[in-house]
Amino acid sequence: MAEINGRVIGFVGLATEGDARHLEHLWLRTEYIGRGFGRALFGEGMRLARTEAVAEVLINSDAQAEPFYLKMGAVRIGQEVYQLPGGIRREVPRLIYRLS
Repeated sequence: MAEINGRVIGFVGLATEGDARHLEHLWLRTEYIGRGFGRALFGEGMRLARTEAVAEVLINSDAQAEPFYLKMGAVRIGQEVYQLPGGIRREVPRLIYRLS
């Protein structure tokens, strides 16, 4: 979690997906984007994954966040497709970050 003066400005969370870890959440208040907090949160998430001795972390990214993850070193491996209520189809980039 990232805080400034006691105010939460972002957080990161991992989940288990089969034998792999999945970056479930990485959220940052809009006004703090571009100031290094996202990089710090991503680094903390990867540090947590390393403590569990996993080799890689899967990421289903919002399309707008994909450039950030690519900059962090993740690689696109495909896309995930969701069928939402109302017949809405949502496709999101699927990435992998290798912890080597």
